[in-house]
Amino acid sequence: MPKILLIAFIGLLFFQFIWVDKQGQLPAPNRGSRSQDTLHYAFFGHTSQWYTSNQQIDIRVESLDMSPYHRIWLGGDITSESSLDKNTFLYIDSVFGIRKATTQYALGNHDIRNGNKQWYEKVCNRKSYNYYEADGAISICIDMTLNSSDCENLNKQFKLVKDICDTIQVNKHLFILGHQNPWKNVPDLPDPYTYGHTNFQYWLCHCDDSTSYFQNAIYPLLKQVRNRGIKVYNIIGDTGGYVREFYRENSDSIYFFASGINNSKYFGDSVLYNQQPKDKILVFDHIQSTNEIRWSFQDLDSLLNEQ
Repeated sequence: MPKILLIAFIGLLFFQFIWVDKQGQLPAPNRGSRSQDTLHYAFFGHTSQWYTSNQQIDIRVESLDMSPYHRIWLGGDITSESSLDKNTFLYIDSVFGIRKATTQYALGNHDIRNGNKQWYEKVCNRKSYNYYEADGAISICIDMTLNSSDCENLNKQFKLVKDICDTIQVNKHLFILGHQNPWKNVPDLPDPYTYGHTNFQYWLCHCDDSTSYFQNAIYPLLKQVRNRGIKVYNIIGDTGGYVREFYRENSDSIYFFASGINNSKYFGDSVLYNQQPKDKILVFDHIQSTNEIRWSFQDLDSLLNEQ
């Protein structure tokens, strides 16, 4: 009898390992497990804390153990007034480690509406648009607060995206990280306002063409990358108010995600809090031996309880 139970237990573990639902998601991994074969990338969007200091991160995120994640991606609006005081960027660094190359921070409108982008660049020691490459994955951080008032940096940002798209090698994965939603008119995607806070369809990617919108300038580059057999993942963080998570693979086999949280708004009312959709973070598992990417939206409260 013990032998039969042992076989059943091993079979259950095997089933959990290989199970993937129709969207490519996996059950939440054991956070105590640090498999050397699997890297974990976590995306956090819209993490500002409601009704407290304008420079506060959601206390649940602040308390979350970040050590399981080999890369941390921030999708903007990390606090409500991130650039009001240089010390706020230092505080954000204490939570997420934004000085590290493995942490990329896509600025949102709340992060930069007080200006002072120089504090971000001084603390992070890099431009607000940047990339990181390691372990077969390239992640590009796009600053959509850039516009035609700063053509020099806007054009440099586009050149960065184009150069990477032109030279990325087969067997790599490409991640595009941003805040606002520029995906209007991208094939097979719903209206941006159905899953996010913004519609940036007229955001110019560079200053050399008055119609250099995402669908005309960046999306064709991503199609070329995908046509070479390289998987492409677009992720934005300007969501969470009504929709906490969004995923779509379109007809060009390119992936689109939106991820943000919002439930700190209801901390003072446990009944209302429990009635809300779960706040989740987006986690990618990169299995090195097979060069496979799997993803899941993971319940923030459950992750905290498992620590």
